[in-house]
Amino acid sequence: MSRYFRFLGAFIGGLVLTMASFANDQQVVRFVTTTVEPWGYFNDRGLPDGLLVRFVNLLGREAGLPFTNRLQPYPRVKHSLGNGQADMAVMFVGPESDLLGESLGKVVDTHIMMIGRKGMKPVDNLQALDGRLVGYIRGSRYGRQFDDYMGFTKIPVNRMRQGIAMLITGRLDAMVSTDQSLFYTLDKMGLDIDEVSPLLFIGQTQGDLFISHQVSNPELAAIYREALRKLRHSGRLNPLFFQHEGLGEEWQAAQQRALSEKSKLADQ
Repeated sequence: MSRYFRFLGAFIGGLVLTMASFANDQQVVRFVTTTVEPWGYFNDRGLPDGLLVRFVNLLGREAGLPFTNRLQPYPRVKHSLGNGQADMAVMFVGPESDLLGESLGKVVDTHIMMIGRKGMKPVDNLQALDGRLVGYIRGSRYGRQFDDYMGFTKIPVNRMRQGIAMLITGRLDAMVSTDQSLFYTLDKMGLDIDEVSPLLFIGQTQGDLFISHQVSNPELAAIYREALRKLRHSGRLNPLFFQHEGLGEEWQAAQQRALSEKSKLADQ
């Protein structure tokens, strides 16, 4: 009998250790981050870097749980979150993101703008670009105003650097971008901001932290919502994100027109 209980005790002990190991494995939170610069990329040493990589590192330390962060093209980020291969990702707010996960709060505000070649004049609306070639980052969404508009030909590019090069050489008539991506890429290319022209400020959107609807541990939502709240409340998110200083009069005027149009729509 004693041999039986020793065997049973060893078996149960091994089972408990196995279950504990499984539970610990489940606590490794799986992030995915887009490979669109400046949000995520591999630096000169081959290591993950970028605004959202640094954000995830900061958030992970605040939450106090082990995590991984894989860099993927934006369409793959959405796929991974939707099928539960990833637990969390930062994505632009919109109906498609809501289908894939639940927002745990705002991470960053971004302005969406249309730019043209140097010397091009601002336009009042998207219709003014009808029949033109307009570039956009493959897989990205810029709001219904742009996403649903069919008056011009949309040309997908893989990187903002590629889009700006095509714009400057005349292979594109315009390029849509977030301010973060535009200013970062111009800086990396060694180009002055006046090498491109502001055509139209389309609007403002935000990137939120989303947790997958398929997440295996629902308790993560409360943990990371609170961690994000603490980061935002303490002001530690502000230095992470690129702010361009000293915009010229032409850029300021274009932005002011966008704000004025937004105000008019709000009053209607």
